[in-house]
Amino acid sequence: MDAAAYEIPDDVTVVYFYYPFVGDTFRRVMDNLAASLARRPRRLRLIYGLPTMEQEILRSGLFRPVRSVRIVNLGVPHRLVMYEANPSAYSCASGS
Repeated sequence: MDAAAYEIPDDVTVVYFYYPFVGDTFRRVMDNLAASLARRPRRLRLIYGLPTMEQEILRSGLFRPVRSVRIVNLGVPHRLVMYEANPSAYSCASGS
């Protein structure tokens, strides 16, 4: 399925990305997460391995980082970051 077209269910509480996609697709998925949170505010965590689009997440204001760990996968070190939805961003999330 096209990730950008996927409507995030309003009961999702954990989203896991491992270097999934970049660019417009990533931004549309983030917009879909924002729309889901606007429809139903809740605690939502985003876990992101190899966070190449981290600046997009931080710029959105929708999530804040709560934990970062360094891991080694197949001998290659990288980061795994956990973000939590920022409740103050819910009301304006659907307008972004």
